[in-house]
Formats: sequence, structure tokens, C-alpha cells
Amino acid sequence: MSGPRGTGSVHASGSCTSGSCSRSTTRTGPYGYSMSRSGSASCNGGTCTGSRTTTGPRGNTVTRSGSFHRY
Repeated sequence: MSGPRGTGSVHASGSCTSGSCSRSTTRTGPYGYSMSRSGSASCNGGTCTGSRTTTGPRGNTVTRSGSFHRY
């Protein structure tokens, strides 16, 4: 990506196996700062659970998790 402040990049990967999926992304800004996000989700019967962790450019992390029912 290119913008008025320089060039940034995004790298992403993901996979699914046996009802469980995971994904990871890293974004790097024009000044070298980066942010990464990784998460996974899985379903067992009608109940699905997942979590996601985000790490900011200063190393702070936020984790979110939850579940839902499929009908």
C-alpha cells in the first residue's frame, strides 16, 4: 500500500482443519510500526467458540473471546 506518508504492507495467513480455523495478520505502517492480530474459532455440534488477540505497535495486547450457538 502506498499513501501520502509512505508505503505500508499487510501479510496474512490462515487455515482450517477438523472444524477449527485460525488466521493471522500483520500490518506494517510507513514508519515501521506494526500491528498483529491472530485468532481462532472452532465448532463442536451447535456451539462455536473463538478468541482473538491484537498486539499494537507498543507491545500492548487485547484479547477478546466469545461463543455462539448455530441453528
